Amino acid sequence: MIEVKHDKGLDPFVDDNEDQIEGTTEQSEASLGQDTVYLTCHESIQTRHTVFQALVIADCARLLRWDRSGAVVTCKIPLSDPDFFEFFWRFCHLGPEERGWDMMMEKPDRKARTGGGREGTGIEGDVKYYTKISLGKGTYITHRIFSGTQSPFGRGTRGYSAYCLTTNRVVFLKSTWRVVGDGRMPEHEIYDVLHAKNVTHIPTVVEYAEVKNHVTKTQDAPDSWRKKNVKNLRRFQHYIIVFEELCRKFEKFQSHKQLLTAFTHAAEAHQQAIDDACILHRDISAGNILITREGNGLLGDWDMAKHLDDIKDGSPQPERTGTFQFLSARFVSDEYDFGPHDRKDDVESFFHTLQWIVLRFVHHGMEPVRLGETLYSVFDATTPGPKGLVRCRGRLVCLQNSIWVRCANLTDILRDLLEDLGKTINSRYIPANDMDRAKQHYEKYQTLQKQLQLDPAQSNPDKIESLGEKRELAKLAILYEDLGSAN
Repeated sequence: MIEVKHDKGLDPFVDDNEDQIEGTTEQSEASLGQDTVYLTCHESIQTRHTVFQALVIADCARLLRWDRSGAVVTCKIPLSDPDFFEFFWRFCHLGPEERGWDMMMEKPDRKARTGGGREGTGIEGDVKYYTKISLGKGTYITHRIFSGTQSPFGRGTRGYSAYCLTTNRVVFLKSTWRVVGDGRMPEHEIYDVLHAKNVTHIPTVVEYAEVKNHVTKTQDAPDSWRKKNVKNLRRFQHYIIVFEELCRKFEKFQSHKQLLTAFTHAAEAHQQAIDDACILHRDISAGNILITREGNGLLGDWDMAKHLDDIKDGSPQPERTGTFQFLSARFVSDEYDFGPHDRKDDVESFFHTLQWIVLRFVHHGMEPVRLGETLYSVFDATTPGPKGLVRCRGRLVCLQNSIWVRCANLTDILRDLLEDLGKTINSRYIPANDMDRAKQHYEKYQTLQKQLQLDPAQSNPDKIESLGEKRELAKLAILYEDLGSAN
């Protein structure tokens, strides 16, 4: 990747600052942002484990090597320096794998593309864009990405609808970069523990593989290369895992009942994992709750999960764990120091996930302008915080004042659930006994469960949908039980 800038002021980096390499002027910050966007687009179009870049600024250049852990940047090199041209000579003599291409992705033969590939995956499109991935047990034909990432760093998870040529079945293939160390188990081992404890509503693993030689290197750069503001970088390993269930995204629910059913099943899986297997998910988000073909819910993406003992005994993490839009308010507020991620943080993430889904995908009466402002302030607005972390003050305000729920003209069931759950979670942040408040709501939903056993609406077809919603709502007493539990 080559980027040319004629103005020296557009150099994103500096060489004379011992604390950091990033420039601090408005021009340099904008230039670095633009460069990162280009990198993100480059990685989203091509499957790569490494990206090399030549950044030309006026009469000088910098060479960069990007991977999922970070980037290594050279000092300025004059364009007349022979070493600059030697880099290109050496690069041209490298093979595709050494240049950063992910050679796990291959082009399938014509029979695989035109036969089982298109029919099995059910995805329309030009067959020339199908790819083939061979693992230990099977060979898979994939097409476009089912779900992807918009960041050049971190896990870079991609999900594919895949047709297995070995079994003639459609499955879900997940390609990601997992963190090595920090007390993390590979995701397939977590699923082994969960299934051994009979945890329900979780995906079924078909097979997995760690891709040979696909390990980040930036974290191994010597200390003499590092600026003072560089944190300890993590090591990432390219990892592929295949699941038996090909699901729909949570946002693709087909009714309010299905929405609450999937949400409830995910909450049940979460509770069972903690109570029976001592595993905490730590990344509850809209992308990790799935809907099966039968309309049931699954809680997936357990790659950030940890055993409760490892969380208590482990060292502090370099950054917060989870998806920013759904992190608990204490992780994105200046007023609270955050310790280890705990059970209540996950429950709060369930709440933020549900209100995000309701705001975006449920028909309601909020005006478009106000809807956009609410979504931005609660989930996406960021301000600089201490230690380089960003904050989102609107999330705590949303917990303290659920006015948008009341003015959105939602159904009674959704409105009551969001208001009750929001008030209960907010009790974490005020000097009150949240155990008592959680107990009140827990008893409320237990009472609802008992009432439903004798509900005459069961014989009224016009009320079946509403009855189904109430039944799923009653099951959500487990969330209030979690909020009232010890961490």
